[in-house]
Amino acid sequence: MHWKIYLLAELMVTVSYANEDFNYAFPGGLYTYGSCTFLYLILLITSHDEKEVDLLKAIKTTVTDPNVYQSKGLDNIPSFGFRKGAQIVVPYRFFLPKKFFRDFAILVTLKPNDDQGGNLFALNNPFDTLTELGVSLEAHDASKTNITLFYSDHRKDTASRVLASFLVNRFTGKWTSFALKVQGNEISLYFNCNLREKVTIQRRPKQLQFDDASKLYIAYGGAILQRSYVGEIQEMKIFADPNVADTQCDIEATDRQLSSSGDEELPIVPLDEDSANEIVDTNERNNFEEVISPPPVISPPPPDFPQDVRVLLEAARDDRTDNLILPWGTPTSPLEQKSRLGYTVMQI
Repeated sequence: MHWKIYLLAELMVTVSYANEDFNYAFPGGLYTYGSCTFLYLILLITSHDEKEVDLLKAIKTTVTDPNVYQSKGLDNIPSFGFRKGAQIVVPYRFFLPKKFFRDFAILVTLKPNDDQGGNLFALNNPFDTLTELGVSLEAHDASKTNITLFYSDHRKDTASRVLASFLVNRFTGKWTSFALKVQGNEISLYFNCNLREKVTIQRRPKQLQFDDASKLYIAYGGAILQRSYVGEIQEMKIFADPNVADTQCDIEATDRQLSSSGDEELPIVPLDEDSANEIVDTNERNNFEEVISPPPVISPPPPDFPQDVRVLLEAARDDRTDNLILPWGTPTSPLEQKSRLGYTVMQI
């Protein structure tokens, strides 16, 4: 939590020197974000769930890149497409903690558009010379592709270290899901929801601690490492629970169900002949049945009092406590007759 508060304070100091936009500078580059984006990033700092990291959210925090577009993935679930030249880069601390998960799972659903592969994501040191954490695709031959996981210690390593690399059939132009499960000294690859391979590894360190000024690239490896990914990505998440890799297809099925909920039309049930005739008969009766309404009630006109008297209703007379309400006129006078009708009359 301390790293979040520190970054928030640093951004607030920087933004005070700008009007509409602000510049966030750190070793390795200068990044400009709009004022609305700034508010969104602050929200991410204070509220994102560190046990589940959606790396595609980094795309929403950057200035619009013409080489990034929206598309439809499996079952019309929204996805992002990347052309060559797309450069999505954000400070990693907006999404990942400084001290990374000891065990974890990486889930990806994608469709490459060329055979060259590229970096799906890369968390690089400030000088872009080392990938501390990342996943890339690389063509092996005409029919095979390597899925590689990078895992490097920026304090000791001088070059990016490959933790494991798995050889799979090429899947260019096909929607494909895979998951990397890192637990203890083992790493497993699930390819299209099937356990493809499991290898024993030696991790150094057991738990990564990123450089404060490291950067997160999406579909790109940085200015030096480069290797852009060209294609579409529907899902790219990191989970602190490595066992999530075992249930990737279950999670995707739930996401597809939620995405399609409300889109299905209600079935139309045909009526039998008797039910249809009954509806017609009812409509005919409604059309020809004469409706008899009671005659309107006509209220009698109010009595005509002389101008030198005022009239109070019986209910109002009961509420009066003064001595202004007096019997008026003789029994044979018009005022007395009108008093008998339920009015009280008094002299003005």
